[in-house]
Amino acid sequence: MFPYFVLLVLAVSLAWMSQISQRRAALAKVDIVSAQPSPAPWLVPPARTHALNPFDVGLICALTLFAGLRSGVGTDFAVYTTLFERLDPQDWLGSLAASPLEPGYTVLSLLVASLTHSPTVLFVVTSLLSVAPVVLVLRARTSHLAVAVFLYITLAYYLAPLNTGRQGVAMGIFLLADQQFAKRKWLFALLVLVAASFHASVLVVAVLYLLSRVVRPTFLLLAVVVTLGVALASVAIPSEVGDIVGDFNERYAPYFSNTPAGLGTYLTIAGKLLLTVYLIWLGRGNRSQGYYRTMVVFSIFFLVAGTSFPVLARLELFSSVFLILALPELLSTRRVPAPLAAALGVGCLVYFTLYLQNYGGLVPYRSVF
Repeated sequence: MFPYFVLLVLAVSLAWMSQISQRRAALAKVDIVSAQPSPAPWLVPPARTHALNPFDVGLICALTLFAGLRSGVGTDFAVYTTLFERLDPQDWLGSLAASPLEPGYTVLSLLVASLTHSPTVLFVVTSLLSVAPVVLVLRARTSHLAVAVFLYITLAYYLAPLNTGRQGVAMGIFLLADQQFAKRKWLFALLVLVAASFHASVLVVAVLYLLSRVVRPTFLLLAVVVTLGVALASVAIPSEVGDIVGDFNERYAPYFSNTPAGLGTYLTIAGKLLLTVYLIWLGRGNRSQGYYRTMVVFSIFFLVAGTSFPVLARLELFSSVFLILALPELLSTRRVPAPLAAALGVGCLVYFTLYLQNYGGLVPYRSVF
């Protein structure tokens, strides 16, 4: 578990140094006409920009290589390795037809297989496609990169793709799509389709995203979402439905089977429900980027429904990831008592530790070296 905490410290440190670098860049652009001394860099708001500095590049490289160079880490590691080794780069049509995975991921795998037979290269590439979009979006949309990166790692948005690589890529592309919605809706639609080619469930989340643009994040909405989640969790789906779906694609059969959740799922729901309540409370009267908070509210539905249909809980990743964009900005606009801020940080670290211990076979960490 120690390597994960080392990575956390390194990543947050690089993000913090990137913030300082951004502030220095913003300070350099200020035309100081008075004789007064320049303000300290940490007092100047960082410039929000897509341009990367060396610390951003280091952050992307550290997160990408840590995930990409793993060996035997994650319950899906062997599955992805086996499927990659079965691909025939000389027969793309046959490989696409035989692959149980989405076409986008299969095409990416075939491209890599055309260059090398090493699955490690595929893991590095998918990790880069998962990490880089998130860092780029955080870099452009938040002035508190270190806090956002801390949340990204400790709330397991970085850890989850170590098991669900396709979802990680889809999540990153979906965040890029969000950046295009206001000005280039055609590009938003295109990126959503690309994301769906890696994980089809993005299409469901895209519908919720459009709804989030017109629905305000309120406690009433949260109550409705929880109620709907409980209602779905109480529905008993006949086993025949799963059998029928499995005849088309056996990977999707578990989506239609009732499987009771464990204690960890309920603790996760309780923790994220409290965090969502806090997010709504912080954002009261603030309509700026309210759809971020609405998406987080929608994510609770997937967690609650996931108590009976665990696979649905995986969809929570796509909608609740907007938390790492919303929370840092809201925290900067409110005077948060130090004990509450400390409790939030400790709570994230506790979640990080429990996630590592109990989910996805992530410990011990082993690299290819």
